[in-house]
Amino acid sequence: MSASVSQLLQLITAYFQAGGGGDFGSSDFGSSDFGGDSGGSDFGGSGFGFDSGTSDSGDSQGGEALSALISWLVEHPWVSVPLMLLVGYLIIRTYAEGERRVITRTIRKGRKVQQNELMTRAMARIHHSDANFLQPIFLERVTLAFRAIQECWSRQDLRKCRAFISDGVHERFQLYLQMQKAEGVRQRIDDLEVAEAKFVAVHSESQFDTIHVMFIASAVIADEPLGQPAATRARIPRKEFSEVWSFARRHGAVTRQQTSVLAGQCPHCGVGLEIVDKPQCSHCKSFLNSGYDDWVLAEITQDCEWLVADSAEPIPSWNELISADPGLSLQQLEDRASVVLWRCLMSLYFQQPAMAAPVLSQGLSGIPAAWRVSGEGFWKRPAMGSVEVVRCHSATSAQDFDRAVVLLRWSGTKATGHRSTPRLLNHQSIYSHEVTLIRRHGVQSKIESTFSSFSCRACGGPIDVAGADSCTYCGKSLNDGSYDWVVESVNLHRPFSNVRLPQPVEAPKLTGWQLKPQWLSVSLQPLDSLIVSARMLMSDGELAEVEKEFLRGLAECQQIPAERLEECIAAAKSATDEISLPGDTAQARLLMQDLMRVAFVDGRVTRHELAMLRKISGPLNWSDADVRQAIGRTRKELVRELRDAGRLRK
Repeated sequence: MSASVSQLLQLITAYFQAGGGGDFGSSDFGSSDFGGDSGGSDFGGSGFGFDSGTSDSGDSQGGEALSALISWLVEHPWVSVPLMLLVGYLIIRTYAEGERRVITRTIRKGRKVQQNELMTRAMARIHHSDANFLQPIFLERVTLAFRAIQECWSRQDLRKCRAFISDGVHERFQLYLQMQKAEGVRQRIDDLEVAEAKFVAVHSESQFDTIHVMFIASAVIADEPLGQPAATRARIPRKEFSEVWSFARRHGAVTRQQTSVLAGQCPHCGVGLEIVDKPQCSHCKSFLNSGYDDWVLAEITQDCEWLVADSAEPIPSWNELISADPGLSLQQLEDRASVVLWRCLMSLYFQQPAMAAPVLSQGLSGIPAAWRVSGEGFWKRPAMGSVEVVRCHSATSAQDFDRAVVLLRWSGTKATGHRSTPRLLNHQSIYSHEVTLIRRHGVQSKIESTFSSFSCRACGGPIDVAGADSCTYCGKSLNDGSYDWVVESVNLHRPFSNVRLPQPVEAPKLTGWQLKPQWLSVSLQPLDSLIVSARMLMSDGELAEVEKEFLRGLAECQQIPAERLEECIAAAKSATDEISLPGDTAQARLLMQDLMRVAFVDGRVTRHELAMLRKISGPLNWSDADVRQAIGRTRKELVRELRDAGRLRK
């Protein structure tokens, strides 16, 4: 070591010892919350290493050391100039890091405020029409329903919960339970604990109020053979899970303080419910799961995929449909689409084509090709992710059909062979399908039967569960679209095919997931962005570990669990011909804008993320500088839009 450098180190050591042994060296510039909420500096915990409790002697020594240090630096410019540049760089970096953290807090706070305001306004509308509605009572009742459904599931008997679940949810449960019975097992649930039940969104529209409740729970869950004594569960670890349950009720319905279908009483006559074969009160004969007088469980959505549109307004041609049929609702269409999927999967599993006959239009020769498995294959472990009406088409004459396109995002594993010991054909993968439902123009919906879709619309009689294309009571056709919605086609969802690109192309305004729990048609849904990104990153045939790490970061930002990410990667690998990639420069730019906005969920874009964005931007021929500039523009747009939204609220 040279004498000059040795002298410099001695002077610096003396200076900081004189200052009380400050903590300047312990500050982390990469994580310092400069300008944070605490109001105090995080630089070393006590300013720049000074100790206000030092003695006069210490102050004198510190002053002498500082003077000597300055003199030495003046005499040695070859050291002082680089040192000043380094200090300047650290100051700039610290300031930039502080600015990024302010942006992070602004984005997160803005999203939270907007979502809370939407929920508050909707809840106020419910209170206005139902003065008896009390949030604690509602949460208590839906928690009872949650526990009852878990018990029914474990016992493989849905009668106790049939009165407050929609037909779509019932079909889903029935398929699972019949699959379990065919395989000779049951999924036993013990020691259920509900850690939390909380409101995550509330929507109040002209026909229905919908309250979305997130349940965070844990239980001891395991498959066990049917007909055998219960096994000891001591060694089975508890499983934690969280789901969003959507409860719907006719707007204007009034809460009854003493009776509720969720607690096991008929909301009409108050007697205890004894469900036999249909959701009807045995005493007063009223139907119970319509959502007309009390809350009904309309959907169960995986926590990571829960995305609910703020209203029906953005859906193309929706207004034309409800102007011709005021009783039509999104809930009706989504529940019907769910019934269609589960009926078709059940038909494949049990190799009984007639089971799907009531929901398939006369133009279809069988199960839609998108849902078939080669040979006599079937689907193992099917799971619904989300159901969403994406667009509509209104007919112009009574001889034509109205159409509604519903996006189903679900997962499953293709299998063949014996049901109890199947041969799996692929890994569990995510599938996104657009189901087109049709119904004769002019048909009027009945709000009292919105969630009782699996009954004859002509006479109200129950549909033969074994499958029939006409009603056994009145003889009317069930699948010609004269009374109810039936499936016309099922196609792969291609996220770029219906994108309405702005002119000229610019970053989407902050009206999607950043402010509301929804994605408009100009943006990709989170799972779409993961699948498309995975497909583009594996263009060379495989995913490198660094690329997987980038995808894990995207998933974490969007609160998508690791197992869901693996299903996205499996979908990108096994269905390469089914993955919709950007078809032109404008669509590639749109994907980049979405990914950048996702990156800002945690407030910053790292070098690692920058490298991955650079690879994905291949179709744009962007350089690193181009990507950096786009990131900078995105950051500014997010902050400006959130601040503008704040000023509008004031």
